[in-house]
Amino acid sequence: MGWGGQEIRILREAIGMRERGHSVIIAAHLESGLLSNAEKEGLKTIPVEFRRRNFFSIVLFFKTLI
Repeated sequence: MGWGGQEIRILREAIGMRERGHSVIIAAHLESGLLSNAEKEGLKTIPVEFRRRNFFSIVLFFKTLI
């Protein structure tokens, strides 16, 4: 949910991949720093609500997305 080293690394790698012509999508928690910063950078984002009650639907969602 925060904004730190790992999130910054993910964002930088995503930007680098986009610059090399890859299609990049950031799927992250609705309130995460990663999601908001990826949106600011113009990356395609998908907000996801991670909860135990919808665990299997999230797994299927990511399977379809990938």
